[in-house]
Amino acid sequence: MKLLKHYNVTEEFLEESLKYYRDKYGTQARIDNDHVLYLDPLSIHKDIK
Repeated sequence: MKLLKHYNVTEEFLEESLKYYRDKYGTQARIDNDHVLYLDPLSIHKDIK
């Protein structure tokens, strides 16, 4: 997975991190006024207003 290589992390670390965020924020979190992070599946989208 490119994400693992880009951030130089293990798959286990990424899975644990995503689980932590899902437990804390649910399946989505607003990054700023224009972007939403979706955790299941992992993606970032520009919010259309």
